[in-house]
Amino acid sequence: TATTKREILLSIASKEVVLIPAGEFLMGSPEGFGNEDEHPQRKVYLDDFFIGKFEVTNSQYAEFLNTIKKNEDDDGHLLVNFSTTVLRKDGQTYKVPRGWEDHPVIGVTWYGADAYAKWFGGRLPTEAEWEKAARGTDGRIWPWGDFWDSSYCNSWEIEPHHTRPVGSFPKGVSFYGIYDMAGNVFEWVADWYQKDYYKVSPLVNPKGPSSGGFKVMRGGAWVELSDEVRSAFRFGGPPDSA
Repeated sequence: TATTKREILLSIASKEVVLIPAGEFLMGSPEGFGNEDEHPQRKVYLDDFFIGKFEVTNSQYAEFLNTIKKNEDDDGHLLVNFSTTVLRKDGQTYKVPRGWEDHPVIGVTWYGADAYAKWFGGRLPTEAEWEKAARGTDGRIWPWGDFWDSSYCNSWEIEPHHTRPVGSFPKGVSFYGIYDMAGNVFEWVADWYQKDYYKVSPLVNPKGPSSGGFKVMRGGAWVELSDEVRSAFRFGGPPDSA
């Protein structure tokens, strides 16, 4: 049964996941607010799914690399770019500098995020799943609500300007109790990016366009201002960018 599947998944998972219940939510931004690619705002139905409670840390990603013993997927795509990450390779071992163990991993390509999710036993969330997990069912602007407070997340409005350990902003948790869905680091999702996709996408379990040149990133990062860490904000990048 579905309940048995959830119990099994939770018992074997070494990291915390959160169940997002099935149902409708408001996806996108209303007319007159947000960016053009966030329109129109619609009610979208999603089946239930699990999502990580925290961003993936440097230690967790190093564990993954040390398990698979390579920095490329089966098709030869680079997983993490060592010119933009704090992770280091010492001989055949991937290591994290002291003090950065619990910071979210950066420098990861879309292929690297996808490979980690599969290794963990799951998959990347769809863009719609990510947005529902971030904002709940009531269309709130940021994960915590419709008011901006720079102390609720790691954006450019606060210092120091770099990543923070995951879970550092408990006041900014989402409707479902998920951390850092605004700011800290951008997060890859499964979908290809299409500017006008909301105008043509299905209203039940949308999975994005079938192809494209860019993959969607969500949530903003510490380098972004308040408008770019909104739950509806969309951004696309080449899947091999880190």
